[in-house]
Amino acid sequence: MKRQHKGKDEEDDEGEDVEKLLEGEQKNDLSDLKIVNKYQMMSMRFTPVFFLFVCQLTLAMFYMYSINCRTATEGWSNSSGLRWFIGILLCNITDKDQAGAVFDLPFWQKLISNKKEMTCKGRMGCFRVSYWVQAILRMLMSIGVNLFTRGIVVFTAPIL
Repeated sequence: MKRQHKGKDEEDDEGEDVEKLLEGEQKNDLSDLKIVNKYQMMSMRFTPVFFLFVCQLTLAMFYMYSINCRTATEGWSNSSGLRWFIGILLCNITDKDQAGAVFDLPFWQKLISNKKEMTCKGRMGCFRVSYWVQAILRMLMSIGVNLFTRGIVVFTAPIL
């Protein structure tokens, strides 16, 4: 009888191991993540994504320059708090279609914490860098464009 009891314990241990393995696979499962911009598209090479970032950052700098270099006739004296508030409401209502996707921190956390696929190395220009480093760089670029620049545009566009 001891052998049968011992056999059940061994089967239970195997069942627990399988459950732990499945939990680990579910933790690394990226199939539920939705890609909404080029920065999140890890299958796209890094170089075009970097040039996209440079272009978007340059356009953002031109936008901030045009806001800060307004003359007195078209400047802040012509602005209205009510028009700004209504513009903010309109920008938030049409948010997803007009202003682009917001920065998605849970997407990046899940992607970066996935050590299984992130250990491989890919090309970044003429260097071979792990996908984890590429994901970190893409996340930083996404923060710059989809969090900071998008916020500046959404909340200052009604002023113009």
